[in-house]
Amino acid sequence: MFHYTQITKDNIVITKTTTHTQQTTTQDTIDCTTHSCVAITFDDGPQEYTEELLDILAKNNIKVTFFVIGNKAQKYPNTIKRMYRE
Repeated sequence: MFHYTQITKDNIVITKTTTHTQQTTTQDTIDCTTHSCVAITFDDGPQEYTEELLDILAKNNIKVTFFVIGNKAQKYPNTIKRMYRE
């Protein structure tokens, strides 16, 4: 599954493509001129507390962007997979 988010000053566009075999794409646009929009990022992870953070984000249906560091991704491969899924 592929997710792409494009953020501009007026819109957030979220494009979701299902598995490669299905080739189904949906797109949602959120108009930030009429809705309050916030883009949240977490950098330099994952770390030992990332799983707990993911639990909190999932419980509250909050979507974020993670910027990861290669050696930390290798150290926490299951966390990386979960970050991708959620």
